[in-house]
Amino acid sequence: MIDIQHLSFKYPDRTQAALNDVTLQLPMKKWTAVIGHNGSGKSTLARLIDGLLIPSSGTIKIDELLVDEKNLQQLRQQIGLVFQNPDNQFVGTTVADDVAFGLENHQIPHGQMQARIDESLKAVGMQDFADSEPAMLSGGQKQRVALAGILAIGPRVIILDEATSMLDPKGRHDLLKLLKKLIAERDMTVISITHDPVELSLSDYTVVLDHGKVAMQGETTTLLQDPAKLADLHLALPFAQQLQLLLKKRGINVPAQYLDSERMVEWLCQQLNS
Repeated sequence: MIDIQHLSFKYPDRTQAALNDVTLQLPMKKWTAVIGHNGSGKSTLARLIDGLLIPSSGTIKIDELLVDEKNLQQLRQQIGLVFQNPDNQFVGTTVADDVAFGLENHQIPHGQMQARIDESLKAVGMQDFADSEPAMLSGGQKQRVALAGILAIGPRVIILDEATSMLDPKGRHDLLKLLKKLIAERDMTVISITHDPVELSLSDYTVVLDHGKVAMQGETTTLLQDPAKLADLHLALPFAQQLQLLLKKRGINVPAQYLDSERMVEWLCQQLNS
């Protein structure tokens, strides 16, 4: 569990706190979506969990590991952060070089590096681009390479800070599908900082931040049963939930587990064929 207790943070040049007395328990080996409007504190929370920022007050623990300056080296091995702009993450002249850079920073023996590079690129479907220049890749491919660089290190937790916001719909869909696969196959923990209702529908757990405070938190299936509260926070429902509400008004109840569009289409096809 990622245990966050009474967490507050204030940037030196601002009068208001970015986060104010936030307490959360985020499940491991699950997908947590953190949503909220600009300025709600989402990215600040991501950087605090990753140890890039130090709390003004409060604590964060990943299982028993306290997130603080003394434990930064251990944290870097357990947490990987994928940023919004993939172009800001590349340092290598080729895809393979870029994945190798992170391994070198973690002092992985050279004898182990090639196997890790090959395995991580294969995991994200980029093994055929190992010798390609990053500048020649699409946005979605760049984010896959950034993810490969993190997977090569072998963290338990991956944080995506608006990592799909600059991608086209296909690139976004492919990356989200890949993340779901990694959670299932590798028992990974994913925390996505997002505005995207699609990511909300794919997640297991959801945290809603509003002006630096927790407005809602809980299992996604439960939170989506309260569309009025989400509307009060000016948050858009995923398409599948919008369709569920329209069907409910016509007397057709859709089971709660059909959260995302693909499963909703599957359910509709079942009804049409029955």
